[in-house]
Amino acid sequence: MAQTTSSEPQKVETYQTTSPNPPEAYSGEALVVAAYALVWIAVFVFVAMAWRRTRGLEGRLDRIEGALEKARPAAPVPATKRSAAED
Repeated sequence: MAQTTSSEPQKVETYQTTSPNPPEAYSGEALVVAAYALVWIAVFVFVAMAWRRTRGLEGRLDRIEGALEKARPAAPVPATKRSAAED
């Protein structure tokens, strides 16, 4: 069997592994939108948690005030201090 050799050199494609400007995985606009969305979601969660906690505290305060009203006898309203000018 005879081998055939070509006079043209073989072309070898090489790829640069570290380029100075690699392609971006995400666009800048998409990252800004994602960041703003994340911040707004965090604010919404914070406000919702604060609102729920406030409602719970208001309910607890109402129960305590009701218990105090039941436990307190019907006492007269204390008189206010008179000013020195009235004496």
